[in-house]
Order: sequence, then structure tokens, then C-alpha cells
Amino acid sequence: MDYNLFNSFSEQAQKMFKPVSDINRLMVDNIQMVTDFQLTTLKTYADLQLQQLKSATEIRDPDSLQHYVKGQMDFMTKVNQQMVEDGKTLTDMGQRFRDQMQQILAEEGAAKSAPKAQAKAV
Repeated sequence: MDYNLFNSFSEQAQKMFKPVSDINRLMVDNIQMVTDFQLTTLKTYADLQLQQLKSATEIRDPDSLQHYVKGQMDFMTKVNQQMVEDGKTLTDMGQRFRDQMQQILAEEGAAKSAPKAQAKAV
């Protein structure tokens, strides 16, 4: 009898903590994904800036200055495109997180309503 009581308690505890565990796992996975994204983005922008600094060191005369100034437009276009792509990536990550969170919560809601439906049927 003690064994059945222990098993019953264990099953109830697993059911009770499963949504919390799933949410925690989702949060950690999302934090890792965002951190990886931020580190990659930081490197991308740092590389772009270093390219600009190297280009600036090559200014030796009015012609190279003119070439540098023309390159600034290309640089700004590239940065703008990168920022748009990064924004889209962050939006996609946020939507995936929201969808996964809603799925966990919906499963928990369905799990809680199932015993009530069974009780009404009896």
C-alpha cells in the first residue's frame, strides 16, 4: 500500500511540475538562442566597423578621400540591410517563443480540463 501511495504521489508531482519544467526548458533554450544571436550580431557589426576603420587609414590624398566618401554610402546601405535582417530574425525568434509558450499553456489547460470533463460524464 505504501508503494502505491508513493507511486501516486510521484505521478501527481510529475503532472504538477511538468508545465513548470517545460516552461523553464523553453526559457533557457530561448535565452541561449538570443545570446548566440547577440554574439553573432556583435561580431558582424564589429567586423563592419573594423573594415571602415581600415578604409579610413588608406586616405592619402583627395582621390582616396573621395573614394572613401563614396564607400560610406555602401557601408550605410550594408549596415541598414543588416539591421533589417537582424530585426526580422529577432521577430521570428520572439514569435517562435510565443508559439511554443502558448502550446505549453494550451496543453496544461487541456490536461486540467480533461479530469473535469470526465467527472461530469460520470
